[in-house]
Amino acid sequence: MLLSRAMIATPHIAGYSVLSKRRGVEMIYQLALQAGVISTQLASMHAISPQRLYITDPSASWQSIVLRCFDPSVLTENMKQTLSAANHVGTAFDKLREDFNQRYEFSDVEVVADGLQDADRKILAALGFWFA
Repeated sequence: MLLSRAMIATPHIAGYSVLSKRRGVEMIYQLALQAGVISTQLASMHAISPQRLYITDPSASWQSIVLRCFDPSVLTENMKQTLSAANHVGTAFDKLREDFNQRYEFSDVEVVADGLQDADRKILAALGFWFA
């Protein structure tokens, strides 16, 4: 099975991050306003609070922070175990996709870390993270 040879394998679906879902809702909202389906008085977009990531480990690096937000090795192991034990791989894969946890994009994550090295902070900022 190809899956057993994969280093990274996830049931990832484009658009499954919290931010992507919010953008999708905003697009539908704008189209509904333009079409006159809803009025501005009825519609209200509530901003989703960013995920706050508190880092207290003084030896934390940009890599460890990225992996705290999203570690594909956890998904890979879960997917390999689930699909290798499944009688119906397609159904099991669909279930993995259905149960895929909400994931935040880096641009939706606020890092709170006093002791983080400047070099790590710059890399995280370039990846889209932001700081308190």
